Amino acid sequence: PTGAAIRDILSVLQRRFPAINITVIPVAVQGADAAPQIAKAIATAHHFNHNTQAIDAIIVGRGGGSLEDLWAFNEEIVARAIANSQIPIVSAVGHEVDFTIADFVADVRAATPSAAAELLSPDQNEIQQTVLSYQQWLQQFITNKIRQQQQQLRWLQARLRHPGSRLNEQQQRLDELDIRLQQAWQKNLKQQQHRAELLHARLQGLHPAPLIAAMRLHIQHTFEQLKRKMQQQLERQQQQFSQKTQRLHTVSPLATLDRGYSITTIEGSPITDSAQLHIGDTLHTTLAKGIVYSTIKSIGDQ
Repeated sequence: PTGAAIRDILSVLQRRFPAINITVIPVAVQGADAAPQIAKAIATAHHFNHNTQAIDAIIVGRGGGSLEDLWAFNEEIVARAIANSQIPIVSAVGHEVDFTIADFVADVRAATPSAAAELLSPDQNEIQQTVLSYQQWLQQFITNKIRQQQQQLRWLQARLRHPGSRLNEQQQRLDELDIRLQQAWQKNLKQQQHRAELLHARLQGLHPAPLIAAMRLHIQHTFEQLKRKMQQQLERQQQQFSQKTQRLHTVSPLATLDRGYSITTIEGSPITDSAQLHIGDTLHTTLAKGIVYSTIKSIGDQ
């Protein structure tokens, strides 16, 4: 939890949107224990999601380092844990120039841990400014409406006459206007609520979920293409290996042995001339199957 990458992530989230709930699951990010701990941490996040906490996204990452330092994020156990995750995962391993297998199986790759925090957090200042502007507009609209109604009310009051019948008539008129004012107020309030709902829906439309889904499909398609190309390359290499093996077997001394010939040596050296031999020498004769040891009793010319 005290690592530089974690502090960068927390700093960005605190600055952009402090209301985000954050759960830190500490793991080793290099060494022999790193890969199992990373995979276990992803499983722990899913366990949280099935119980009390609701996790919307996971950042899997660390700060920069050498290829050996980042190797845990190339391990199969980590790649499978990320690919099988039901929770969207952002890979934020190393610097912008660093790439690991985790980047290709995650839903989104971020260039750095700080960039991952930027991707997952809305800007609270923009949201606050938008809400404030709508609030000011609504207050101004309501104030103007009330002034208009008050002005109309004063004009009606000026037309009131003292006689009881006229007074009652105007009083009834006033009651009607009051009702209309309340209705207009309620109508305007509903309109503003509807407008606020539309704005909320538009904000929801900016949610990164569709983009995440599209990137996930793109990554899956790329992975399938890579898998097919690797399979084709493997088949070509296997075919070339079989051809070269067959050619090597054709010129192999063992193939000659299979045709009924043998190889005779003395002390590891092949015999090509009887002058190499002496009475009593032990010969090693290699057949297609087995070895024959023999002792020289006589030597003759060809």
